[in-house]
Amino acid sequence: MAEETKDRGESFAAIGILLMVICLAVWFSSPRNSISARSPKVAAMSQVKNLSLASRAYAADREGRYPDKLSDLYPDYLDEANLLIARDGAGARSGFLYHRNLTDTSNSRLPLIQHPFLFDGERITGRVGGHVIMEKVKP
Repeated sequence: MAEETKDRGESFAAIGILLMVICLAVWFSSPRNSISARSPKVAAMSQVKNLSLASRAYAADREGRYPDKLSDLYPDYLDEANLLIARDGAGARSGFLYHRNLTDTSNSRLPLIQHPFLFDGERITGRVGGHVIMEKVKP
């Protein structure tokens, strides 16, 4: 009787492992969309955050001065040049709105980088102080 219970336990363990392997195989073989395809707004927010971080690193290396233009961040502070191009959900492309002549001691609430496209009537803005926010745009 004890041997029969042991065999059942081993069978259940084998079935459990088999199911886990099947689930993992399905997970890794199924097509998954990238973040940018699923949510252009999330991708845009991430892009502005990356540009803000790169700009702050640039400023830290240059006595607090932000770059004259965003393209100055590539390749030393950005790995990919395509991060300098803004996209909307429909595939349109544009440059970012960049406010020059600011330093890390400028008013932290001033906009530094803004996404050129609106998402649900809001613009994504990276501020001098490092915060990235969604701002309602007045018509």
